[in-house]
Amino acid sequence: MAEAPIKVIVVEDEALMRDLLARVLSELDGIEVVASAADGDTALEAMEKYRPDVALLDLYLGSEPLGIKVGHEARNILPDLGIVILTARQDFNAVREIILGEGSGWSFLLKQSVGDVEALARAIRGAAAGMTVIDPVVVAGLRPRQDSPISGLTPKQKEVLELVAQGHNNDSIAGVLNISTRTVDRHLNEIYRHLRPHLAPGVHARVNAVLLFLSESDPTAG
Repeated sequence: MAEAPIKVIVVEDEALMRDLLARVLSELDGIEVVASAADGDTALEAMEKYRPDVALLDLYLGSEPLGIKVGHEARNILPDLGIVILTARQDFNAVREIILGEGSGWSFLLKQSVGDVEALARAIRGAAAGMTVIDPVVVAGLRPRQDSPISGLTPKQKEVLELVAQGHNNDSIAGVLNISTRTVDRHLNEIYRHLRPHLAPGVHARVNAVLLFLSESDPTAG
């Protein structure tokens, strides 16, 4: 039997962007848009009715960052709901605060990356699986602090971790880096072993490593 598609609700107050997102997502294999909404109240009603797996939430609904509030209230209805926060503003500190405060299943994507269908799909699929996925542009602009445990990783291990943070699975990482999946597995095991003293107990190792990367990095100048 084929796996059930990931059910997604799109919450975006700009009609053109809302329609674009719904159309792009509907064309992706294994993803089904079950509802869309322009405001929080309508979104929450739709979530109760359609029980989506993932909510794609605009951070700013109107002039306020209500996407976070909607996400909190949605999680009260659907505790396992994956959430992808979507925004046009590349505010690293806000991103870090949101994701570190919530943990697994909360992801972040810039609206500028919506045209990158693979990045959008990775964010949706990662959130559905309880992962934390960060926009590729944001990841590319982060550098681990010198006193961070991340800085003790080898250059190749850092490359692997950055790709994990972008939502790539092991096969995808192998393709991007032109290495075998077995080598990716080895790098990940070495990453987890190196970071283990700094990881929170009871959290998926992959999520843990991404959260540590996010908390221990700063944006590059410019």
